[in-house]
Amino acid sequence: MSERHLALRLQYDGSAFHGSQRQAGQATVQETLEEAIGQLTQEAHRTAFAGRTDTGVHALGQVVAVRTRSALPPERWIRGLNHLLPPQVAVQDAREVPPDFDPRRDARSRTYRYDWCPARNRQPLLEPRAWVFAGQVDFPALRDGAARLIGEHDFASFCAKPGNRGTVRTMDAVEVGDFVEDGVERIHLTFRGASFLHHQIRFTVGQLVRIGIGKAEPAVIDRLLQEPVIGTAGPKAPAQGLVLVRVRYDTPELADWNDDEDVRPV
Repeated sequence: MSERHLALRLQYDGSAFHGSQRQAGQATVQETLEEAIGQLTQEAHRTAFAGRTDTGVHALGQVVAVRTRSALPPERWIRGLNHLLPPQVAVQDAREVPPDFDPRRDARSRTYRYDWCPARNRQPLLEPRAWVFAGQVDFPALRDGAARLIGEHDFASFCAKPGNRGTVRTMDAVEVGDFVEDGVERIHLTFRGASFLHHQIRFTVGQLVRIGIGKAEPAVIDRLLQEPVIGTAGPKAPAQGLVLVRVRYDTPELADWNDDEDVRPV
């Protein structure tokens, strides 16, 4: 059997893992997935992820690529892996893709969502998936601050370290969503861009929350972008509220993975 290239769309609960990327002596999504693939195909595999998620960060649409000589059709990969994987991880779809597909380099955009619950009391059912942080929210100020992030900027102030490609990135869109579910207010802060810096979303959320509860003015975003200094925004929001929602591609085989409603500008 000649080598095939598959893309898997993965959902996982990040609270059970020390991040997505394999690390010696730690439970990670990558190691867990590769062990299940090995059991399914009787082959040793190394997978490639569209993006790295940190300890406690979740995913609805992480994309993973794997090369295999197995003849199993994609449907069997989905059923077989979901039988072998622990409850915290599940394959949502599987597709054959071109040999040169790279889930990280070929990504057209990534969408992340952060869930904030501005409740006065503890919320035991929500705390594993949201930042429960009390405060009266000024939505015009929150949306004003969010809008200032859109476009190409030096986001050094909003990251923990610069990485290998500098700190200039483009924020394509931001959405501030407010709704009430089971009597509890929830705020979704959603971000879309081609790529993000280390902890960029969490520092950004922390700064926006300060603006939303009146601890900072929206104009502070302009200053942080115009005077970029590593890690001066924030505070960094906790990991459990962050979800990698989807990764979009121009790859025809994955076209319907892009079908979800797009993120709207503020």
